Amino acid sequence: MEEKKSIRSHLENPLDFEKTSDPCLMATNNSGIRVTMPIGTNCPLKCKHCYQEGEVKHEVNLETSLLAINRMAEAGVTKLYWDGAEPMTNKDIPKYLKLINELKSSEKYNKDIFNIVSIGTSGMYVNRKRAQDLFDSGLRNIMISLDGAIKETNDEFRGEGVFEKAMDAIDILVNIGYELRVGSTLWAGMVDQIPKLVQLAYEKGAKEVSFNWLQPLGNALKYPEILIPNSYFRDIAKKVNKVENEYSGRILVNMHRRNPIDKTKICKGGRQIVYIAGDRVSPCSWINVLAPEFQSQMSLKEFSLTDILENDPNIKKFRKLVNNISENGALCPAICKIHNEVYEGPDPNDKFGVHNFSIFDLR
Repeated sequence: MEEKKSIRSHLENPLDFEKTSDPCLMATNNSGIRVTMPIGTNCPLKCKHCYQEGEVKHEVNLETSLLAINRMAEAGVTKLYWDGAEPMTNKDIPKYLKLINELKSSEKYNKDIFNIVSIGTSGMYVNRKRAQDLFDSGLRNIMISLDGAIKETNDEFRGEGVFEKAMDAIDILVNIGYELRVGSTLWAGMVDQIPKLVQLAYEKGAKEVSFNWLQPLGNALKYPEILIPNSYFRDIAKKVNKVENEYSGRILVNMHRRNPIDKTKICKGGRQIVYIAGDRVSPCSWINVLAPEFQSQMSLKEFSLTDILENDPNIKKFRKLVNNISENGALCPAICKIHNEVYEGPDPNDKFGVHNFSIFDLR
């Protein structure tokens, strides 16, 4: 009886925020093309939410990586985000930055290429010398992962000693002059710490905190206790909005898809949002994991990035899928696949979607 009352209240009171959200799980205000590129060679952590299981090791070829960066410049990529395993394990980042600086100074390319180049890291491999060397090479933006406002919470999720390393890394990076962002996964053990985490990030000198809703994938399915029932999505989104208002003008506070979806916007995957691993292209990092069949057949070794985005059969197939589902309102194919097991709606943020019911409650 109580459950029916809860569902009815959700239907009668849809998300009541004034703002709307981009449907994308990787929403970006960047007007050009954003590329996510995995460059980490390994990761010492065993985070409970990681989509990969066991020891994480990757081969990252320097020649192929430099070729990919050249292809990005040709296509006019304006934002590049390095992730994958632990990016700071890659010793070739200064070589990447050297090439980017050369491309940016060339009259051959648009002056807006690589406006933002950023790295996402746990902080485990950040030390003062490395951070200063990368800063001197032109890197300015770094995101540190922090999944709890206190040591016990963060380390329960990411591993013993990670919180202290992240705090040390933040101090080093802010002192050098980096534009620092904090990325935080919303999981069951930390939702009561949202205000405290924003306060900590602000006091440490971060410019932004970005909260991400934990998705039931990979390791997270082995630890169902860390998942927040989707029926709590609205309440937590409101909490994030409240903290954002309290810190307005001091630090940016974001959470993807927290407000009603803007129906005028459709998925940018394979168009303005791109994932490049080695010499292959995928519509986005989420689709790369969920639907590897959409990875490009065409290789960056033989074709330009623009050619691949316009002509590759798999990328075109994905864009056709996006166009078909967008006829029923803006949707994110990745998040629909996660929650609906198909690429179509209802969108989880719709008043009839899983974020407004308890049907997907794994706890």
